[in-house]
Amino acid sequence: MRFGSFASEPVERLFRGHFRHEDQPVHERMEYDTARSEDEYWQKLARYAVLWATERAAKGKSAAAGRASAAAFAYLLENLVLRLGVLDGPRTWRFHRLHARYAALKYLKLRAMSAQPSG
Repeated sequence: MRFGSFASEPVERLFRGHFRHEDQPVHERMEYDTARSEDEYWQKLARYAVLWATERAAKGKSAAAGRASAAAFAYLLENLVLRLGVLDGPRTWRFHRLHARYAALKYLKLRAMSAQPSG
C-alpha cells in the first residue's frame, strides 16, 4: 500500500516475509510458502478486539451506544479519504473494510463487557 495509515508503517522482521508461525497447542514451528486468508486475518483481528476490550474493561472503561459505528466511520474517513487510501485500489479496500470492522468490534465487545454485572 502506498497510501493510508499503514503505508508508512515500518515492518521489522526477524525472518523473511514468507515465513510465519504455525499455531499448534504444543511444539510450534515455522511455516512457509503459505498465505493468510481473509478469514484467518479477520479471526486474528477479532482476537485482538477481545484483548483490547478486556484490558479497557478491567480499567473501568465503557463504550457509549453508537461508539462502534463512529469508530468504524472514523477509521474509513481517515484511511481511505484523508490519507488517500482509496488510491491503492480495490484490494486494499478489503483490508480497510476489515480494519473498520475491527474498530467497531473493539467497542462492541467493550460495551458488552461493561454491561455485564461484575461479580
